Order: sequence, then C-alpha cells, then structure tokens
Amino acid sequence: MIIEGLNLALFGMGAVFIFLALLILVTKFMSFLLKESEGTELVPSTAHTSAIKQNRPSPSVAKQQDVDDIKIVLAAAITEFKNRH
Repeated sequence: MIIEGLNLALFGMGAVFIFLALLILVTKFMSFLLKESEGTELVPSTAHTSAIKQNRPSPSVAKQQDVDDIKIVLAAAITEFKNRH
C-alpha cells in the first residue's frame, strides 16, 4: 500500500514537472517570436483606441494637478496607517 502511494506521488510530481517544463519552453518560444516582430504593435491598448475613437487625449496622460492630489492622498493614507500600527 505504501509502495503504491509512493508510486502515485512520484507519477503525479513527474507529470507536474513535465507540464511546467513544457510551459516554460512554450513561453520562451512565444517570447522569441514576439521579439522578432518588435516594433509592431499586435494588439493596441484599449484605452488608446477608445480615446482615438472619441477624439480625445488618452486617459493615461495625467495632469500635474491630478498627480499632486494623488500624492497628498497617499501621504495622508500612509500617515493614517502609521498612526494605527
């Protein structure tokens, strides 16, 4: 019974190891293929395409006032966290 359990464990771990090794190889191969097509955007970002369709600037471009407001909020959150802990 113990031998069968060890057999099953080794078979299961071997199957997982082989699957993960194949996953790594396929990922590296896909990365290699995409590096070959460097410079061409295969899928444009959705924020950029929706901004173009609506003829307005991309939402990823933040105004300086927005950045300053976010810094103030983050500083207040950090201070509050430090006060509680």
